[in-house]
Amino acid sequence: MKKYLSKICKMLSLLVFISAVWLTSCAPREATPEGTALPARRQFFSLDTLVTITLYQADPSCDIEMALFGAEALCKDYEKLFSRTVSGSDIWNLNHAGGAPVEVSEETLFLIKNSIALSEKTGGKFDITIAPVIDLWDNAEALPEETTLKSALSSVSYKNIEFDEEHHTVALKNSASEIDLGAVAKGYIADRLKQYLKEQGVTSALLDLGGNVLALGSKEENSPFHIAVKMPFTDTQSFYADQTLSKDSIAATLAIKDRSVVTSGIYERYREIDGRLYHHILDPQTGYPVDNSLASVTIISGDSLSGDLLSTSCLLVGKEAAEALIEALPDTEAIFIDKDGTISATSGISTYLIQ
Repeated sequence: MKKYLSKICKMLSLLVFISAVWLTSCAPREATPEGTALPARRQFFSLDTLVTITLYQADPSCDIEMALFGAEALCKDYEKLFSRTVSGSDIWNLNHAGGAPVEVSEETLFLIKNSIALSEKTGGKFDITIAPVIDLWDNAEALPEETTLKSALSSVSYKNIEFDEEHHTVALKNSASEIDLGAVAKGYIADRLKQYLKEQGVTSALLDLGGNVLALGSKEENSPFHIAVKMPFTDTQSFYADQTLSKDSIAATLAIKDRSVVTSGIYERYREIDGRLYHHILDPQTGYPVDNSLASVTIISGDSLSGDLLSTSCLLVGKEAAEALIEALPDTEAIFIDKDGTISATSGISTYLIQ
């Protein structure tokens, strides 16, 4: 069985571990006028993950409870806008329009435009029209039939997307095409939540949207938040080197202020079919799990949407192209972990790395 496991190592998902210090080493509690103590935390399930929002500091006029409540409501409103499984959402309407133009929100159009731009930059490796192929693999107990897979792939192309900025409409030229914003929605929503909290008077917070970690400001007394990036399969058998990794194996610990940390990896969402492991992030050119040497990519950037787009894209294009892509971008760094456990990073990572 191991020979199959070592052969399949090409998987992609999302996971960043926040070091325990931000949960346990909190500043002395400081009462707000409304009587709510800081730090204050709210957890809820949305976007198919557990969302955690922790507020550390705020202006005296800030209503902490209302800020947390509003952040949760905003997150769920965006989910209803972007999810392709929620009836009546922008994406659901678009996917069920039979190719007709559909009026969408400014936010949805923004995400689609950014996704198309990245598709062009990666030569089609990143493609939000992958939805028909995703459906073939979801909950699959057997490999998709080749003829069925080929049929689904025929409708996958970002070039099938047409949009009209003036009228805020989007259309799919191939009526069989479908869009999935799963690779970009959490990043965009995290950024919008951060902006909302700032408008409410929050000056220090940490947001975790199931692997998308975003810091608002710094922690107490201008100290950074500490974010730990975990080695793939730390707690389970390594399917890449046929060895068991140490349970406390942490690839790197980052110190960040007002930054985003997003990791895409190969070790969280996958399934075994006929003795092999298959992950859920698919190559739009083959319909199969992407096949390259990377096990995970962590992006440190100014916003979470960029982190989402880049971390997924890096895994799709492979290490060499990924390094070139990140090095060419300002104010952006990356950590790469190969399937054999080798850790490398872009040239400016020392700015954030805790030795």
